Amino acid sequence: MSAFSVKLWQFYAATGLQFLHVAKYGLCRSLLSKCVHKEETGKMYSVFSILAAIVPMISNGVVRTVYNLTLDSFPAAEIFVTAGVLLLAGGLNFLIYTQKWRIDAFILDEELKEDENNNELKPEIIDEVLEENIIIEGNTYL
Repeated sequence: MSAFSVKLWQFYAATGLQFLHVAKYGLCRSLLSKCVHKEETGKMYSVFSILAAIVPMISNGVVRTVYNLTLDSFPAAEIFVTAGVLLLAGGLNFLIYTQKWRIDAFILDEELKEDENNNELKPEIIDEVLEENIIIEGNTYL
């Protein structure tokens, strides 16, 4: 929004709305923690921490280069680059959200295999997943 600002107050209003971007970190972590086994949650958070440390170093250089190259022709190009990256991240979050049932089906299949090895079945887990999702037979998750 700040890329289209023609008056100072518009720029400040657009910048004021950027506090919402802080909420994306908790949302992503919460969504992805539901998509992995409980034993894998720590590994997932470790990867997020590494990415959170590396991405600013890379993105700072990329955005600075774009700004320097487009300063004379279109100074707001770096804002569009940032918006494009955020749009891509939002699309990926939506994709993960819409595919959560596949992950649940895969996890259920793994738990059933594990329970068969232990000769124990947990009907409450099966009922819970079956109520929420449709599982296609033959271990094909479409």
